[in-house]
Amino acid sequence: MAQPCCSRDEHSPRHYRPGELEANWLYHQTPSPPPSKGRSLISPAVVIDCEMGTADSGETELIRLSLIDFYSGRVLLDKLVFPDCKMAHYNTRFSGVSRAMMNEARRARTCIFGRAKARQEVWRFVGPDTIVVGHGANGDMSSLRWIHHTVIDTLLLEQNWVRRQELIEERRLKEEALQKEKEAREAGIILDDGQLLQGEGEGEGEGEGEKSP
Repeated sequence: MAQPCCSRDEHSPRHYRPGELEANWLYHQTPSPPPSKGRSLISPAVVIDCEMGTADSGETELIRLSLIDFYSGRVLLDKLVFPDCKMAHYNTRFSGVSRAMMNEARRARTCIFGRAKARQEVWRFVGPDTIVVGHGANGDMSSLRWIHHTVIDTLLLEQNWVRRQELIEERRLKEEALQKEKEAREAGIILDDGQLLQGEGEGEGEGEGEKSP
C-alpha cells in the first residue's frame, strides 16, 4: 500500500471567509463585443497560454498572460499579471516569472493589475464565436475564471492521437500473430486443437558431442 501524502492523520479543509469563495471562484462567460469599433479587434481564432504561481492560500494564481492571433501569428497580449492576493512563490522554475520581475513590472506599470482586468484584456480580442486554442487549456481557463464554448485543447488531441497509434499497433500485432498461426496450420505444424505436431521441433541438437561410429 502506498504511503499517505502527508504525515497528518486527517486533512484539514481550508476555511473561507463569508463571500470569499464566491468572489475568488466566480466564472465569467465570454460577452458579446460592443458594436462598431470593438468588433474590429475580434480575432476568428487565438492561441492562449497562461503561467501560474502559488498564492499564500496554496491555490494557483494567474501571473502571466499570452495571446496570439492563430492565423497571422501576431502577438495580441504578452504581459505579467500582478495578482490580487499575496503570493507564496511564482514557480519561477516553470513559469519563468520571478518576484523581482513582477515588482519591476508593477513599478513601471507595464503589467496587468489583477485577474479581472486580464480577462477584460482577453475579451478585447475574443468574442463568443472566437476559437480558443490552448495546450492543457483547462488550467488557462481556470486561472482566468473564464467560460468559453469553443476551445480546442491540443493536449487532448495529442493524447487521442497517441492512443489511436497504440490501438493501430495492437491491431497490427494481433493480425500478424493470427497470420503466422494460419500459416503454421496450413503447413501442418499446428493441429486444430492448438497443439504442436508431435515430433515437430524435436531432435534439434541431438547427437551433439557424440563421436561418429
